[in-house]
Amino acid sequence: MSKQDKPTNEYQPNTSVFDTETTGTANNCIILTLSAVKFDRFQPIPHGDAFYQETSFNRVLNIPEQILKGRIIEASCIEQFWLKQPKNAIDAAFYAPSNPVKKALEEFFEFIKGTQPFCRGTDFDPPKLASLCKDFGVKMPIKYNAFRNVRTYIDAFTMGEQGYIESWNTPDWITPHISIDDCWRDALQMVEAPQRYNQF
Repeated sequence: MSKQDKPTNEYQPNTSVFDTETTGTANNCIILTLSAVKFDRFQPIPHGDAFYQETSFNRVLNIPEQILKGRIIEASCIEQFWLKQPKNAIDAAFYAPSNPVKKALEEFFEFIKGTQPFCRGTDFDPPKLASLCKDFGVKMPIKYNAFRNVRTYIDAFTMGEQGYIESWNTPDWITPHISIDDCWRDALQMVEAPQRYNQF
């Protein structure tokens, strides 16, 4: 990545990408982690730990709280997906210190406030997020049709069908299925796609 360092007070995020890691595909499955990053999709993303910390949101959600609300774990998801993931992805989802769900949801919506929310597939994460909000009595301040699809955005610039930039060099600090890392991968590609294909 060729980016210039900028003070974060000069950088105005207008876009957010969020991601979850879950225990299934049903809308009422347990959400293990809820993550987001916010950025300006029309500008290069600055370097630096301070910038990444300021523009990152990452919460591991309390599992027992969700079980008591009747949320589910799909055995097939554990067997066919999670047991095949690298140890650091499993640790990040299941063994990191957890947060109260309601508080995490409220903090999440405050974090992305004022940005255009994107996610990788509007039929997966948003319905699960809405279901979790309902279970924990948190008003979801985003309309159902306000979410935008990362895949569609990237494909529109690359004229591809994969939802990713092909032959993209993944930074060594990104681990797939660690939700905050997946958010940064998508943010970086959303910024790079129009620049690489000379659309902005």
